[in-house]
Amino acid sequence: MSCSNKIFAYIFDSGRIGSSFYGEAVFENMLKGKELSKNSDKIIVSLGDIIFRKSYIDIEPYIIKDEYCTIDFDSLATDQQFKDFPFCWIVEDLSVDIAQAIDKRLKESMQGYVGLSRIDTTNTSERKQFWKDMIRKFSILGETITCFQNPELTGPFGYLEAATKLGYKVEYNESSEYSPIEDCEALQSSHIKTDENLKVTSQKGKDIDRDLLTLNFAIRDELQISGALIWKSINALDKICFSESYVSSGHLVEYPFLTLYHASQGVERIQKAIIELVCKRDHIKESEKESIYNLLMSHAHEGLNNWIESKEGISFNSNCKKLIGILTRFYGTVRYARYSDEGYTRTTTPEYDLLMELKSKKCTDVDSDIKNNFGNYLGQLTNTYFKVFNQLCSDLNIYAYELECDSAALIVYSHQEKPRNLYKELTIRQNAKKELFYWLMKKAPDYPKYSLSSEDALKDALDFDTEMMEHYLCDLIFNSEDCQDYFGEVDCLYDELCSQDKEKWKKRIELIDFLIDRHSTLL
Repeated sequence: MSCSNKIFAYIFDSGRIGSSFYGEAVFENMLKGKELSKNSDKIIVSLGDIIFRKSYIDIEPYIIKDEYCTIDFDSLATDQQFKDFPFCWIVEDLSVDIAQAIDKRLKESMQGYVGLSRIDTTNTSERKQFWKDMIRKFSILGETITCFQNPELTGPFGYLEAATKLGYKVEYNESSEYSPIEDCEALQSSHIKTDENLKVTSQKGKDIDRDLLTLNFAIRDELQISGALIWKSINALDKICFSESYVSSGHLVEYPFLTLYHASQGVERIQKAIIELVCKRDHIKESEKESIYNLLMSHAHEGLNNWIESKEGISFNSNCKKLIGILTRFYGTVRYARYSDEGYTRTTTPEYDLLMELKSKKCTDVDSDIKNNFGNYLGQLTNTYFKVFNQLCSDLNIYAYELECDSAALIVYSHQEKPRNLYKELTIRQNAKKELFYWLMKKAPDYPKYSLSSEDALKDALDFDTEMMEHYLCDLIFNSEDCQDYFGEVDCLYDELCSQDKEKWKKRIELIDFLIDRHSTLL
């Protein structure tokens, strides 16, 4: 047998063939051109349906996209979606010329024919091994069809009448029906020698071909996670003080770290989501997959951005590229700076050093300048990326851009034309929180549960330190993490109440819990 012969898959839409006996219609169309009888080697045919357990059929993840592939994925994704399960002929040891000649004829003459694809026997993607589940039915050599069944046990060849009409002689190899491939030469091809060759192997995670509907929901979640991480970055940024004395003290290093950590992860996730969508839209070829897979497994923000810019025709300004560079350096080296003594001392905070690079040359307020620059550049990045993401969803006719209404990602990713300064957006929202507290100060009797104030357990407020109240309110508004200061005082006052009247203390906790009840607002 010639090693240059390959395994090919002919794909048909069983719902468009125009006959309820679509297997017979495919058989006649495959053989009537007589190309298969001219193949120099024996061919083995396996056939069957690819069963999808969902309403939308996306054949792309099953296909090897190389120079032999003739399937028009763009047409399949729009007006020519599968009407029923894909029906396949898997033909082993077929010459390339004959495979392409049959494909050309079918494209011109047969309704329901989708296209040709090569089978790669070394591919470990489970979906690209679909051909291993097809039923090995018969072989063809010249004008002789050898059927792999015992007619006395399972009846005559199902396509006997069609084969005879087309001039083929039908023979049976009775022993092949229940025989292992390695024990039956009739079942063997140059590619398949044993049953083990048809065993499905698995290497999950490496194949970047994605099913469209699965991709839609998975990438939507990624966008939401990305936006939430970026918003966490802005919240952490707000807690940093960039004054010289503060930085040198190294106080609360977690906030500059979290600012860069969350931003780098959030930006990386939308970059990779965009790359996944581009790969789906452009039907990425086999020859490109390895380099793209390696890029997706990296944390190279600059490399990811360069790929997106080259594919989508966008270009960021120098400020945005400076921020991308800072995120790349943080995630690549600074993230683990404390696990090495090189270049790091107790008086050096590398995260601050990176953020200080965003300081403008002529700024008068370093703290405000860095925070607004960070929020502005990050807002420009996310705005541009979201526009690209949005357009890709439109191209693919999916809705991965639709975010949950209560997700922080909705603050970061919006349909606004003008980019947001995300730090300024945070300060606006903090003012809104202040207005809520001020309303309670001025119009407390209008609060729906104000009547609880007449309850004996609640009629007196806790005896807070008046001088500390502004500090406590600042923590509630500006600190998304729980602060120890106000909790410490409440805890002490509760201990005092409990020692005086335990039942009244328990009732107070019950009423306070009911006063602003998170669960009731979610109903």
